Amino acid sequence: MVRHAKSSWDDFLVDDFDRSLTERGRSDARMMSALVGEKVPLPDFVVCSGARRVVQTLDIFRQENAAITGYEINQNIYNAEVDSLKCVIAETSNSVQTLMLVGHNPTISNLIREFTKAKMEDVPTACIAYIYLDIESWDEIFCARGKLEQLLFPRLFKD
Repeated sequence: MVRHAKSSWDDFLVDDFDRSLTERGRSDARMMSALVGEKVPLPDFVVCSGARRVVQTLDIFRQENAAITGYEINQNIYNAEVDSLKCVIAETSNSVQTLMLVGHNPTISNLIREFTKAKMEDVPTACIAYIYLDIESWDEIFCARGKLEQLLFPRLFKD
């Protein structure tokens, strides 16, 4: 799971859905995208929110890592609750072994906590959480429990 990179709150006239990444957000997304395939597995498929900052985050991940190819923009992720995200995940083809979900807090953090029972704060922007789920098909997601294998965020990699 990936939380979108840092976005701007500078223009209060811009609708939340249309907010863009800041320069720091773009930089953090580039840095974190380098970890995909190195610290966490490459996804077979990506599902992301249609919000501008999320699509921009995914675009950077794809520019920096050409192996990330298949993706879908799913409008149901924006402002979704945990159960709604599980429904999105359940729709994933079983040919997909490794799924990347790119979205928003608090739902991304809540989903991590629900799958792993981790006692943790909300994840920061540009965070990557790799969770191993012992499931045979994506429709088992509703009662899945997982192991948090990696929790990576920009501050860990900055001097």
